[in-house]
Amino acid sequence: MNEMDDYINIDLSDFTYGFKYEIEYFSEYLKFNEGKVDEWKRQLNEKLEVDKKKAPGCEKGLEEIYRIDDLKLPSYFYHSTIVTLYSILESKLNEICRIIKQKTELVVDLKDMAGTNIIEKARKYLIFFAEVDFEIKQNDWKRITDFQKLRNIIIHHNFLSEEVINEDKKISKAIELFNSIEYLESSNEFFVKDLSIPEEFLLLIKNFILELVKQINERKFPIHKKVDKPKDFDDLPF
Repeated sequence: MNEMDDYINIDLSDFTYGFKYEIEYFSEYLKFNEGKVDEWKRQLNEKLEVDKKKAPGCEKGLEEIYRIDDLKLPSYFYHSTIVTLYSILESKLNEICRIIKQKTELVVDLKDMAGTNIIEKARKYLIFFAEVDFEIKQNDWKRITDFQKLRNIIIHHNFLSEEVINEDKKISKAIELFNSIEYLESSNEFFVKDLSIPEEFLLLIKNFILELVKQINERKFPIHKKVDKPKDFDDLPF
């Protein structure tokens, strides 16, 4: 790099403030809705006891019916929360890369990176153009990819038949990465059972993004001359 190149610090204070506010807001959202789930479960248990008194001898059948209800409705909240959190992660990584591109006048955009998803493209972008050391948060990154697998299963598989479970080892492996997931053989569905998984994902995203911000704040970036993309740009190895 030319010694005459101009260097700048990239100020991410506005980004950090907005990010922390969004994380805090989402944390309150989880607590609020978990309270609603707890109240719904309480009412469901009361209904179960009433029905058991009305139909003595049918306790086991009623308990199975109510158990399915007890899994299904809360899982709608937990599943959608995981998908939303993943979208927040994508959005924040995209925003960081956009700020770096804008401030340094880079010609390369996030969409120019090789990869099948935003978080993988962002990882490459930040390694190449921000010299972010992902090894510092290697365990966090590995766990993020676990959540990515779970999110993909939630989106693309409404239920998991025995055939799918047996044939697609990636799916069954992804489910095994989390403790609070139950596979219901009677309906071939899987359910996130409690808030522990979304809460883990929220904290993971918070710590991971703040580490990226810390590293970016600690270094200087060269101002790049505005030039056209090279003709062979699409053949670059990243």
